[in-house]
Order: sequence, then structure tokens, then C-alpha cells
Amino acid sequence: MSDIKHREEWTVRSDGDIDAYLAVVGERLKKTDLVFGDVTLIAPDQLALTITEHARLAEAVESNELVDLVGPFWSTTRTQAALGVSRQALHQARRDGRVLACRGGDNQWVYPLSQFVRSGSGKVAVRPLLRPLLKALRNLDGWGVATLLLEPATELDGLTPLDWARQEKPVEPVQKLAARLAADLAPLMGSPAA
Repeated sequence: MSDIKHREEWTVRSDGDIDAYLAVVGERLKKTDLVFGDVTLIAPDQLALTITEHARLAEAVESNELVDLVGPFWSTTRTQAALGVSRQALHQARRDGRVLACRGGDNQWVYPLSQFVRSGSGKVAVRPLLRPLLKALRNLDGWGVATLLLEPATELDGLTPLDWARQEKPVEPVQKLAARLAADLAPLMGSPAA
């Protein structure tokens, strides 16, 4: 059993594999001071969902330079939960350019985490200053939009749109950038992805 205690990843093929995994988690928790203090741990249902979503996301997005540049990502299920919307509402938001999604290798949608911000009340939303860009570029491939958010822009004083949004700068330069990019990229943009 000592060889599996130090593994970084687990391959689960049977109930026995799950039991072994849970036994190791339990052993590690017992060895920490956390168990004996006044600490709140993640609920078992949420932990199982997180593990499942992590596994699905690993299958959906194979690591490469682009994925490493744009990620990390949330799955559709995780994004729905964070935004508090139905699958249909998230689908419509993606089509309308109100949320950025990239299609993974297995045709599952993944959502770059950098586009989201959590308010003081804990509510998650798309960063308001990114909305003009996402809407203007909604017909462009999600991976293309995601990389454009990481490119410095003259309209934004050399900052990337993502950095501009994180710094909560004025919206007008973002609107100008969105208009320029939409015009420049119009030949590449077809209809929105279904």
C-alpha cells in the first residue's frame, strides 16, 4: 500500500480503487491537525462532484500550449452552478456572446476561469468590462477570443483586455477595441457555434 500513498493521480477502474483512494484520503486527514480543530471541510457530495468534474475536464481538454495559456477552465456543469443558471440559459449566453466558451477535443464546452469575477457577496459573473468584446466577437472561435483577451492592445494603453478588466478601467476603450476587432476579423467570423 505504501507505493499508492504517494501517487499524484489515480486511475479508478473499480469500487476497490475508490475504496483505496478514500482510505488514503482518510489516513492523510487523520495525520493533520485540521481534523482535531474547528475546521469546516468540503461536503462529501461537493467533493465527489469536484473530483468527477476534474476527471471530465481532463478528458475534455488535453494539455497543450494553447490550453496552458488560456486555462484553467470550468466545465459546463461547474459554470452552471457558479452562475446559477440552467444548461439552456448557459447555452444561450454562449451563443449571444455573454460568456466565453471554448470547445474541447471531445466537443464538450469549457469556460476559461479568467473571464469570471466573484463579487463581495460571493456571486460569480463575467467581468463587466469583457462583455463588449465577448459580444462583438461572439461569432469568432472561442479559442481565438480567449487568446485575444491575452494580447496587449493599443486602445488599452498596451494592457491586455483581461488586465484592463481586472483593473476595472473605463469601458469606452474596450468598446473601441471591440469595434476595431469586429471590423478587422469580420471575414473570419461566421455564424455562432451551436
